Amino acid sequence: MNFLNGIVNGLREIWSHKLRSALTMVCILLGVGSVVLTVGFVNGLFSNWNQWLAESGGLEKISVLDQPAPETQQAIKGRSPGRTMADVRAIQAASRYARLISPERDLDGRFQRGRVTHRARVQGVAPAIFTINRIQVEFGRPICDLDVQKASSVVVLGSTIAKKLFQPGEDPVGATVRVNGLLCEVVGVVKRYSLDGDDPEQWNPMEGLKNNVAFLPITTMQRKLVGDVPLSWINVQITDVSRLHEAVEEVQNIVRATHRGIDDFRIRTGEEDLQELQGMQRNFMVVGITIGAVTLIIGGIGIMNLMLASINERVREIGIRKALGAWDEDVFLQFMAESVSLSLVGGAVGVGAGCGLIEIMQRIPGFTVKPEISLSAVAVGFTFSVVTGVVSGIYPAILASRLDPIEALRYE
Repeated sequence: MNFLNGIVNGLREIWSHKLRSALTMVCILLGVGSVVLTVGFVNGLFSNWNQWLAESGGLEKISVLDQPAPETQQAIKGRSPGRTMADVRAIQAASRYARLISPERDLDGRFQRGRVTHRARVQGVAPAIFTINRIQVEFGRPICDLDVQKASSVVVLGSTIAKKLFQPGEDPVGATVRVNGLLCEVVGVVKRYSLDGDDPEQWNPMEGLKNNVAFLPITTMQRKLVGDVPLSWINVQITDVSRLHEAVEEVQNIVRATHRGIDDFRIRTGEEDLQELQGMQRNFMVVGITIGAVTLIIGGIGIMNLMLASINERVREIGIRKALGAWDEDVFLQFMAESVSLSLVGGAVGVGAGCGLIEIMQRIPGFTVKPEISLSAVAVGFTFSVVTGVVSGIYPAILASRLDPIEALRYE
């Protein structure tokens, strides 16, 4: 009951010294608000990045990429043919874990239709890429096996490319466009992808991955545009994510054999990307919470200063209470409660301010990253504010409880 009375007295003290209390609580407010806001931004940012990771193939995708041969193999690196279709055929024949395989060749593309031109990335692919990279064709059809067998001059356009080349209401499917001078029939248009459902006119991180990309059959790319050059990379979707490490080792051994023992390649997995994202997320969280904690420490110093000033103003009150029978513990609890009440009010306002700012930012157009309200951040911020109040109030409460009642009554 004494603690509750102390809370009530603390609220009265706040009300009776509004400016002083407000200045003291500002740091608590800023500390808690910064924790809520920082965690909200980090959650929003990494929610987009995690979605981007999923949209680019997820954990079941592994890629064979280029890397320089090690120093010990520099003298014989010419023995390796590089990434070629021989690697693809070897993986298809020998791998137990590969479900789908897509060789890919990248090219800077120049698209032309009439007088309209647009530059975007072109990929020569196998049909499997639409499943591996989770690409949905909204109009028409994707690249098929027959297109690859015949090296057909057909193209699937990303939504941004189609929008640039065709007028609203005009059907791209069946029309022809030039891709680096090669006349191709448009057989499909990929649906527009966005990480946050934003305005279609707003740029988003999916542009370079799916929206502003066109797809040709890999054989068409090799025979009619780039010639017999190494592949940009090979994407593989494995059958079981739980066997990821075995699949990586298997693909590595197969490709090393086709490269005649030269390690001029590396295997990249979605797990590596996920670990990098999680590490970055932890770092962002630590920085944000550290900033909030420092602000709360400053707020705690302010609360302690306020409580010490309050003791000097209420020495006679403390003496009268003790003379009427109040125990040291009663005085201690009263001042602790008042200190906690300051931090509670500051923390509550800080939580409200942080959540309010997040709500406002979610409604502002043009924000690529939408912050998210996190209940865990609210709980952590509010808990920190209470702990700050408790720690800051201990020393002043001890001083008040140890005052001699006779000396206190004599105090002027």
